[in-house]
Amino acid sequence: MSGENNMLVPGTQGCLRSSIGMLALGAAAIALVFSLHLGAAAHPAKADAAAPVASLTPFIEVHSHFGGKDPAAAIEDALRVMPIENCAKVIFMPSPFAAEQTNRFDDEVIMAAEKDHRDKFAFLGGGGTLNVMIQQSVESGDRS
Repeated sequence: MSGENNMLVPGTQGCLRSSIGMLALGAAAIALVFSLHLGAAAHPAKADAAAPVASLTPFIEVHSHFGGKDPAAAIEDALRVMPIENCAKVIFMPSPFAAEQTNRFDDEVIMAAEKDHRDKFAFLGGGGTLNVMIQQSVESGDRS
């Protein structure tokens, strides 16, 4: 009788082999998909570094310089990128010039450059004059 326990119902042996084969194939497919997912997560796609990302809310850029550009060109550049970045207003100020710089300017240059766009720009002065006075005071030792 012990031989009867080892016997399978006719036809089930082939079905069992097929089931085991399908389980092994499914497990291999899951392992492959999981390894591809891990590989992709380890090396995420790089975003285009040149593409700007707009702010979710409008903002005011409170400290901006012309960066050595012609003031009119700087204003045009700002007008071009402000909507892309969701910038509502830019506050320009002159660079902090040194006394020996002959090309220094103050608010008069900024005021003239942004006069047609007062709704988009504001300005502060002092970089062409105040900074020079501070540097001269430090050099002379005058702390008054």
